[in-house]
Amino acid sequence: MGEKFTAVEIATVCQSLLTGEMDPWQAAEFLQIFFTGHGYGLSHDAALQAATVMESSGCNEEIVRRELNRLALVV
Repeated sequence: MGEKFTAVEIATVCQSLLTGEMDPWQAAEFLQIFFTGHGYGLSHDAALQAATVMESSGCNEEIVRRELNRLALVV
């Protein structure tokens, strides 16, 4: 199983979450839009959980990569 997202995409997600001044619901919506733009579906609950994990890690790029790849398994 290869990487589904580029380093630039992961950095963009990190930067958006850190500097976007989003509350958790807005962060989840951002992730849903990101996934839709890449041809994946994502429930709001899964997006909310992932956004919480990503933000609580300080948007550590390895954790963000892991979460994005985990969520992009099946459409």
